[in-house]
Amino acid sequence: EDVDYCLKAGERGLRVICAGDAVLTHFESQSGVERFRQVSWNVARLADRWNGRVRYDAPDHTLARGSIRRTVRLRRGQSAQEELPVPRCTVVVHGMESPDAVFEKSLRANHAPIDRIVWTARTSAIPAARQEMEIRGDRYVAIVDAACELREGWLDELIRQIEFSPNTGAAAYAECGGGEDRPLFTASAGCVLIALSKFPQHERLRTMESLDGAVADFLIRGLAHRAGVRAAVKDLARIPAPGRDAAFSLAHGLELHEACAASREALERELAAPLRRQKGLVSIVMLSWNAPEYTKIALESIRKYTGGEHEVIIVDNGSGPETTEWLSTLAGVKVIFNPSNRGYAGGNNQAMAAAAGEYVVLLNNDVVVTEGWLEGLLSAFDRIPALGISAPRSNIIAGDQVVLDAAYQNLDQMHEYAARRRARYRRQGYMTDRAIGLCLCIDRRVIEEIGGIDERFGVGNFEDDDFCMRVRAAGYRIHVCDDVFIHHFGSKTFAANKIDWQATMRENWSKFAAKWELPPEQAGGGYQPQPVIRRGFVREKHFFALPRAAPEAALSQAPEGERSYQVIFAAVVRSERDWEDVGNFLRRYVRAFDAAQPVLLTIASLGGPPAADIGARASRAAAKEGLSEQAVADVLISDEADLAAWIDAFPAAARWRVNETGIERFDLIDPVTERSPSALRRVLKAVAR
Repeated sequence: EDVDYCLKAGERGLRVICAGDAVLTHFESQSGVERFRQVSWNVARLADRWNGRVRYDAPDHTLARGSIRRTVRLRRGQSAQEELPVPRCTVVVHGMESPDAVFEKSLRANHAPIDRIVWTARTSAIPAARQEMEIRGDRYVAIVDAACELREGWLDELIRQIEFSPNTGAAAYAECGGGEDRPLFTASAGCVLIALSKFPQHERLRTMESLDGAVADFLIRGLAHRAGVRAAVKDLARIPAPGRDAAFSLAHGLELHEACAASREALERELAAPLRRQKGLVSIVMLSWNAPEYTKIALESIRKYTGGEHEVIIVDNGSGPETTEWLSTLAGVKVIFNPSNRGYAGGNNQAMAAAAGEYVVLLNNDVVVTEGWLEGLLSAFDRIPALGISAPRSNIIAGDQVVLDAAYQNLDQMHEYAARRRARYRRQGYMTDRAIGLCLCIDRRVIEEIGGIDERFGVGNFEDDDFCMRVRAAGYRIHVCDDVFIHHFGSKTFAANKIDWQATMRENWSKFAAKWELPPEQAGGGYQPQPVIRRGFVREKHFFALPRAAPEAALSQAPEGERSYQVIFAAVVRSERDWEDVGNFLRRYVRAFDAAQPVLLTIASLGGPPAADIGARASRAAAKEGLSEQAVADVLISDEADLAAWIDAFPAAARWRVNETGIERFDLIDPVTERSPSALRRVLKAVAR
């Protein structure tokens, strides 16, 4: 309403000025969130009223120069406006297998440059688009139907829509448009531009019946990461109406054309939904290398101040007898003994491969945790979309995470200080590109996508920088929690083992700089991660596989009747789409149970990928988790024609249904609703009782 008022003034020949010498302190948003509920709707109303009556040239001028203006993050959560190069753009044209000079001319009629055009048939459009979207970074991918009618500036307009807001992940031209009925959200493959940096790496195009359905499904899932979609205002592209997609309708409970012209109420419903963190087990990982007195203190503080379901894993990196004998006496702790020092990366990778948690916390052993520390780290995942890592503040730590007023004299005073910080800074913090490996709380999906810690960095230094660089390049965020404080004694492992810290810093900087193509001489002010992050995560170059106990092998197919199972999880695979859901469940299943537990996952192939193919995929999934054939819980995979006979072969009391299929009798089995490894273990515990 204020912009509208100023435009009315300008239309009457009046000028609006900003008086730079007038200073006002504004306590924003004190009236609550209600005042923001109309923002998207009012933007649309403003556009309907003033488009064509007011010319605003600034975006065109920057695009003509090959740049965009964007708010960039500085240190400690500060930000600034900066002019940046227009992100690279690839256009995927579906419905046209070979280049067409006339259509290509319309594609390139923009200020924004196009790096590459991919021409593909409709039958191969989904895998082609999926491949182009795999590398994230600061990139655009435009998906355009060959039946579109494009006008000059179509791409420039979509870029302006995306750059309108940090929470805009895509922009698209709508099937219908104009006036109050113009959709606020549109999702199809007609003519859409996607900013890949706004979507975390694990979100990919799923197999649907059409590319329209696959893109709409992808963009709807993006809303959970607060990557919204804006419908383009200007009529610069006429797109064909999407057809039906039964797979999309089954997944989302609405027809495809409804997703392509969502109502204001539907959009607000999606955006108002809270983030849903996967509740479950947390794996707390520590390394040990002599100096057992500090490991004892850290472990005592974990036991005293850690709530919720968690496990503790300690990897000993070749300590002396005093340390290993003490570790051997620990109850309730999983200890892995190495004959020699595998370094920070190698030891933590072993622990991550053995961890069963939905979240993994890498924690130094020379620390003292405080009341509510884990809850504080986990709560960040409830409110920050696409979060990959949360980290605490500390008294001795590099960079911005250090707290300079930590002037306590003993541990009792330290806990009092931490409690005051927790109360004062509740749920506060800042986004960053780098968090120190003193304590990192990591979403399991991040580890699945980027792997473990690069072991080229030996005993330590820059391995955490490298890990965070990969996290950010893969589209995940990093948050430092101001309300979580952890005491750090300060490099006691390095001191106890007489490690030259400065020498390892110099050596590892050279490795880090070479890997990420940074200047070999480290400047006094550090390095700038943003240019590297913008290049994106390239799996072939950047993924670091976790160790596994044995070479990849087919999963055991346990014969029926040989064992007595207390819980049997049953899944049906009729298509590739079914396998995507079942494959995700299998990865959680093999993390939840080992071969000694009385559980079975039975998978029936019903006209989809054959059992042998599913078995090979399942084997790769288990190997990716670092598990050998002998370690995994039983999995039985078979080709089936008679589903009723297949189901009846297993005891009714033990059966649980994994996926929704619409198959009679199978649908009568109780479904598994909570799928985290810890939730699956709770199913077994409940049945055992």
